[in-house]
Amino acid sequence: MPELRTHDGGTLFQRVGEILGQPGPVPAETEIAALPVDSFALVELVIELQEMYGVRFGHDEMRALHTVGDLARLIHERAGRDD
Repeated sequence: MPELRTHDGGTLFQRVGEILGQPGPVPAETEIAALPVDSFALVELVIELQEMYGVRFGHDEMRALHTVGDLARLIHERAGRDD
């Protein structure tokens, strides 16, 4: 999977780490359920990433995600579409 770049040249995994206050990128295999955030903070994280990459996805799609890599793949797939 290609690394998704942010507007400042970083990667999605680096940005997730920054948002979560981690010292570095969050590995792709990190389970979303294991992230050190409550459900409200997780929603804020997803909203920020959707805005950053100009994509949208629904609640059912979010529930199907298990890892940060799954989230990155979904964003990557959506970023290539005009829907």
